[in-house]
Amino acid sequence: MLVEQQHYESVLQICMFLSAAYHMFGCASADERRRWLRFDQCGISAGLISIYLSGIYTAFQCFENWRTNYITVALGLFAFVLYIPSRSGIMDSKLFGTRVGYLHLIYMCVALFGMLPTVHWFSLHGGFENPHVVVGCIVRMTCSYEKCT
Repeated sequence: MLVEQQHYESVLQICMFLSAAYHMFGCASADERRRWLRFDQCGISAGLISIYLSGIYTAFQCFENWRTNYITVALGLFAFVLYIPSRSGIMDSKLFGTRVGYLHLIYMCVALFGMLPTVHWFSLHGGFENPHVVVGCIVRMTCSYEKCT
């Protein structure tokens, strides 16, 4: 568990470093800004997938097949999301003339993927009928929310 926590923190540090580099060095020119924005997006993607992997690993520890499936999908999604910023036209392309671009849709799909294992874990443990789910999920989320406000 300690190795997983160190890995998680390392990925988040890389994410923060790439974001800081984008904000520091991206003001030199428009081309530099686009180049550093790609690195920033790669860091954001790595951070998101790192959060997903640690959650999936912990939640599906008793369900090894599901854990393997979700981790495989998350790593495939990570490879795809790392590939997308390397495409030159993806930053400017918009969906049907709106302000929403294809890159926005990809990140929305990544966020929606994060909900799937959560709902699946909830259903595997019996939903609200199981006290483990109520205490483990609802109470902890409420306490986390209360600490933030």
